[in-house]
Amino acid sequence: MPAAKKPTPLPKTLAACGDLLYLTRQDRLMVQKDVEAHKDLENRLKEKLINELPKGEASGVAGRVARVSIGTDRVPSLKDWDKLCRWVLKQSEAHKRKKTGLELEPFAVFTRALSKEFIEQSWDNGVEVEGVEPFTVVKVSVNKI
Repeated sequence: MPAAKKPTPLPKTLAACGDLLYLTRQDRLMVQKDVEAHKDLENRLKEKLINELPKGEASGVAGRVARVSIGTDRVPSLKDWDKLCRWVLKQSEAHKRKKTGLELEPFAVFTRALSKEFIEQSWDNGVEVEGVEPFTVVKVSVNKI
């Protein structure tokens, strides 16, 4: 296992910090392009294996270095948002009466992400969204001179 890399010391002046921030970001963007190229190749290879392995005859293939298996997984796909919302409300009422057999509360079907656009539009129109409050995030912008 390689030794842990020591953190780069920070420059003493703010101007030098800004320059190092810019150069570090440029380096990261170059590495990221390389990572994206590798990811693209991975995806094309996966697609080729999925498309070209004989269906029903083999679940994978072995090379000199690795064995690749093809399998399936069941994932939910939302078809009708309104129907889902009605179902969740109905199931939630039944769950409160302990009649669903579900361990989790039906609202667990939703992830906990907010629509920034909707909330900002509500706030801009003077509408308070209950249970939500603004949080200010500090951002740093850096540009080449």
